[in-house]
Amino acid sequence: MRGILSVLILFIAMGSGSAQDLVEKVEPAQEAAQLEKQRENLIELPDDGFRIYTVQKGDTLWDITHNILKEPFLWPKVWAANPEIKNPDLIYPGQKIKIPLSALRPELVSEEKEIKEEEIESLKQKEKEPEIIEKPVEIAAPPAPEKKEVVSLPQPVFQIMEEKKLEYLIDKNLLIASGYISKNVPDEGSIIGTPQGRTTLGKGDYVYIKTKKESVLGDKFYIIRAESKVRHPDTGELLGYLIEINGIAEVVGTESGMTKAEIKESFKEINIGDRLDRFYLIEPPLRPDIPDIPKIRGTVVAIRHLYTSTGFLYDIVFIDRGSKDGLTQGSLLSIFSKEKPVVPIGTVQVINVKDDTATAVVRKGLKEILVGDRIINE
Repeated sequence: MRGILSVLILFIAMGSGSAQDLVEKVEPAQEAAQLEKQRENLIELPDDGFRIYTVQKGDTLWDITHNILKEPFLWPKVWAANPEIKNPDLIYPGQKIKIPLSALRPELVSEEKEIKEEEIESLKQKEKEPEIIEKPVEIAAPPAPEKKEVVSLPQPVFQIMEEKKLEYLIDKNLLIASGYISKNVPDEGSIIGTPQGRTTLGKGDYVYIKTKKESVLGDKFYIIRAESKVRHPDTGELLGYLIEINGIAEVVGTESGMTKAEIKESFKEINIGDRLDRFYLIEPPLRPDIPDIPKIRGTVVAIRHLYTSTGFLYDIVFIDRGSKDGLTQGSLLSIFSKEKPVVPIGTVQVINVKDDTATAVVRKGLKEILVGDRIINE
């Protein structure tokens, strides 16, 4: 801004010699230095909102958030605080990582800048130690005064039933957005354009669609995308296509000879060319009181990372077992590493079941789950 002002003043000065007497000249080098300093101040984050952790050999963001924050699913929050990390899977020993104070355990919030390795070891040791619960001393109450029996007429008995709040296994929108593996790609039509000529769309936008069968006012469609082919990591067999449901569109009329629809819901960005699938009701199942734990073995064949509108991350895994193998919505499965030593690395819960495949959400993770990791329920 000051540079623009200098140019204007010099321009005026060409017509009036007095302008040089009113405005002090600024050296170009000095002005450039000032602008660079302002740019740096805008980019730098304040250090007083963080503690610094030095990466050790073998560390991952998942391990660091598990050990320091006691919640591995918070690794995206740590990643966001360190924009210089381009790939969360690539961190190196000796690298300095900022941990937001707002996410730290209370015992780690201090005025010291560095998180020392001894602090991490102390936290790990505390987790291993059994919790000692002090039993309160019971004090005998004084004897109650003797009561005289009072005879009264019998009263009608009313049983008050407290309405039980329904608990669902998973949020409806997350269930829809999680996707599934299909042997064929559904194709009821596609998005062919927009009134505004936009290419990236979301909830509330209008689109022109072309459908295989004639559509009428009020017809609904799922907006889908066949993200990739899914092959078995061991055999290479084609299991199908990973179908993402990115939104819901509803026909609102016609315009310029084309069918016009409104995007009623969007779970991910929607593009021209995305396919349409017939709309069918998807309702989340109720959370079972006692989850089914079937005896089964299988393999993780695909993975998705979904962010909700509130920024929370869900890890979705797809497995090569389905209803034919005894899986149901709510089944709990234990995940083991594909590499030796074979150790447990997490627990997932099935949320959607097809004949030969199933979709599950990670409920507990000790480290990142990868394609090829094993399901071992025995």
